Amino acid sequence: MAELEILREIGDWGLTKAVDFSGAIIQQELGGAYSDGLVVDAETFDWSFNWKVLPGTKDNEITDLGVTKSRADYLWAFFIRRMREGNGSFFLPCPFDGKTYLVAFAEFRLSYEQFMAKLYSTGIKVKLRRDATINTLDDGSIATVPEGEILQ
Repeated sequence: MAELEILREIGDWGLTKAVDFSGAIIQQELGGAYSDGLVVDAETFDWSFNWKVLPGTKDNEITDLGVTKSRADYLWAFFIRRMREGNGSFFLPCPFDGKTYLVAFAEFRLSYEQFMAKLYSTGIKVKLRRDATINTLDDGSIATVPEGEILQ
Protein backbone atom coordinates (compact mmCIF):
# COMPACT_ATOMS: atom_id res chain seq x y z
CA MET A 1 0.00 0.00 0.00
CA ALA A 2 1.21 3.51 -0.76
CA GLU A 3 2.07 5.99 1.97
CA LEU A 4 -0.98 7.87 3.18
CA GLU A 5 -0.77 11.37 4.58
CA ILE A 6 -3.07 13.22 6.94
CA LEU A 7 -4.51 16.51 5.68
CA ARG A 8 -3.51 18.94 8.44
CA GLU A 9 -5.00 22.15 7.06
CA ILE A 10 -8.79 22.11 6.98
CA GLY A 11 -9.83 25.69 6.43
CA ASP A 12 -11.59 28.20 8.59
CA TRP A 13 -15.25 29.24 8.45
CA GLY A 14 -17.58 27.59 5.98
CA LEU A 15 -16.95 23.91 6.68
CA THR A 16 -19.63 21.54 5.39
CA LYS A 17 -20.18 17.81 5.92
CA ALA A 18 -22.84 16.00 3.90
CA VAL A 19 -24.22 12.46 3.96
CA ASP A 20 -25.37 10.88 0.70
CA PHE A 21 -27.65 7.85 0.42
CA SER A 22 -28.28 8.18 -3.35
CA GLY A 23 -26.14 5.14 -4.20
CA ALA A 24 -27.22 3.20 -1.12
CA ILE A 25 -30.99 2.90 -1.59
CA ILE A 26 -33.13 1.56 -4.40
CA GLN A 27 -36.48 3.35 -4.22
CA GLN A 28 -39.58 2.00 -5.94
CA GLU A 29 -42.64 4.20 -6.38
CA LEU A 30 -45.68 1.92 -6.23
CA GLY A 31 -48.38 4.46 -7.11
CA GLY A 32 -51.06 6.04 -4.98
CA ALA A 33 -48.38 7.62 -2.75
CA TYR A 34 -47.02 4.18 -1.79
CA SER A 35 -43.34 3.45 -2.11
CA ASP A 36 -40.73 1.01 -0.86
CA GLY A 37 -36.98 1.23 -0.44
CA LEU A 38 -34.19 -1.30 -0.22
CA VAL A 39 -30.79 -0.53 1.28
CA VAL A 40 -28.13 -2.04 -0.99
CA ASP A 41 -24.96 -0.23 0.09
CA ALA A 42 -23.52 2.07 2.76
CA GLU A 43 -24.02 5.82 2.83
CA THR A 44 -21.15 8.05 1.79
CA PHE A 45 -19.91 11.38 3.09
CA ASP A 46 -18.27 14.41 1.59
CA TRP A 47 -16.75 17.53 3.09
CA SER A 48 -16.27 21.04 1.72
CA PHE A 49 -13.58 23.26 3.21
CA ASN A 50 -13.24 26.99 2.59
CA TRP A 51 -10.40 29.33 3.35
CA LYS A 52 -11.47 32.95 3.36
CA VAL A 53 -7.92 33.87 4.40
CA LEU A 54 -5.15 31.44 3.46
CA PRO A 55 -1.77 32.97 4.30
CA GLY A 56 1.11 32.65 1.87
CA THR A 57 3.51 33.72 4.63
CA LYS A 58 5.18 31.53 7.20
CA ASP A 59 3.09 32.86 10.09
CA ASN A 60 1.44 29.76 11.56
CA GLU A 61 3.49 27.61 9.18
CA ILE A 62 3.26 23.85 8.64
CA THR A 63 6.15 21.41 8.33
CA ASP A 64 5.48 19.35 5.23
CA LEU A 65 7.74 16.36 4.58
CA GLY A 66 10.49 18.06 6.58
CA VAL A 67 10.14 21.47 4.93
CA THR A 68 8.54 24.49 6.61
CA LYS A 69 5.86 25.99 4.35
CA SER A 70 3.12 28.57 4.50
CA ARG A 71 -0.40 27.20 4.85
CA ALA A 72 -1.07 28.15 1.20
CA ASP A 73 2.08 26.38 -0.03
CA TYR A 74 1.30 23.30 2.10
CA LEU A 75 -2.22 22.86 0.68
CA TRP A 76 -0.97 23.43 -2.89
CA ALA A 77 1.83 20.86 -2.53
CA PHE A 78 -0.47 18.36 -0.78
CA PHE A 79 -3.04 18.63 -3.61
CA ILE A 80 -0.40 18.22 -6.33
CA ARG A 81 1.05 15.12 -4.61
CA ARG A 82 -2.38 13.48 -4.49
CA MET A 83 -3.11 14.31 -8.13
CA ARG A 84 0.26 12.95 -9.27
CA GLU A 85 -0.75 9.68 -7.57
CA GLY A 86 -3.91 9.58 -9.66
CA ASN A 87 -5.97 11.28 -6.91
CA GLY A 88 -4.40 9.25 -4.12
CA SER A 89 -6.23 8.62 -0.86
CA PHE A 90 -5.42 10.45 2.36
CA PHE A 91 -6.68 10.65 5.91
CA LEU A 92 -8.99 13.44 7.04
CA PRO A 93 -9.57 14.27 10.71
CA CYS A 94 -13.22 15.34 10.70
CA PRO A 95 -13.87 18.55 12.65
CA PHE A 96 -17.53 17.58 13.13
CA ASP A 97 -17.18 14.26 14.94
CA GLY A 98 -13.46 14.00 15.77
CA LYS A 99 -13.13 10.76 13.78
CA THR A 100 -10.69 10.08 10.94
CA TYR A 101 -11.81 9.05 7.46
CA LEU A 102 -10.10 7.82 4.32
CA VAL A 103 -10.90 10.34 1.59
CA ALA A 104 -9.89 11.61 -1.84
CA PHE A 105 -10.36 14.94 -3.56
CA ALA A 106 -13.75 15.24 -5.27
CA GLU A 107 -12.42 17.66 -7.89
CA PHE A 108 -9.23 17.64 -9.95
CA ARG A 109 -8.67 21.40 -9.93
CA LEU A 110 -7.41 23.71 -7.19
CA SER A 111 -7.34 27.47 -7.63
CA TYR A 112 -6.33 30.33 -5.36
CA GLU A 113 -7.80 33.81 -5.51
CA GLN A 114 -5.30 36.40 -4.35
CA PHE A 115 -6.92 39.36 -2.62
CA MET A 116 -3.83 40.91 -0.98
CA ALA A 117 -0.10 40.30 -1.11
CA LYS A 118 0.47 36.73 0.12
CA LEU A 119 -3.21 36.28 1.13
CA TYR A 120 -5.46 33.91 -0.78
CA SER A 121 -8.89 32.35 -0.61
CA THR A 122 -9.86 28.92 -1.90
CA GLY A 123 -12.01 25.90 -1.26
CA ILE A 124 -11.80 22.15 -1.71
CA LYS A 125 -14.21 19.26 -1.61
CA VAL A 126 -13.25 15.75 -0.52
CA LYS A 127 -15.27 12.54 -0.52
CA LEU A 128 -15.21 9.34 1.47
CA ARG A 129 -13.17 6.57 -0.11
CA ARG A 130 -13.28 2.94 0.88
CA ASP A 131 -10.32 0.60 0.52
CA ALA A 132 -10.48 -3.13 1.21
CA THR A 133 -6.98 -3.04 2.76
CA ILE A 134 -7.95 -0.45 5.42
CA ASN A 135 -10.14 -1.44 8.34
CA THR A 136 -13.08 0.86 8.90
CA LEU A 137 -15.86 1.01 11.44
CA ASP A 138 -19.53 0.70 10.47
CA ASP A 139 -19.79 4.49 10.11
CA GLY A 140 -16.94 4.57 7.54
CA SER A 141 -14.35 6.04 9.91
CA ILE A 142 -10.92 4.53 10.43
CA ALA A 143 -10.59 2.33 13.51
CA THR A 144 -7.12 3.60 14.47
CA VAL A 145 -4.67 5.93 12.81
CA PRO A 146 -1.05 5.75 13.97
CA GLU A 147 0.62 8.99 15.05
CA GLY A 148 2.78 10.70 12.44
CA GLU A 149 2.60 12.72 9.26
CA ILE A 150 2.85 9.78 6.88
CA LEU A 151 1.17 6.45 7.46
CA GLN A 152 2.48 3.20 6.02
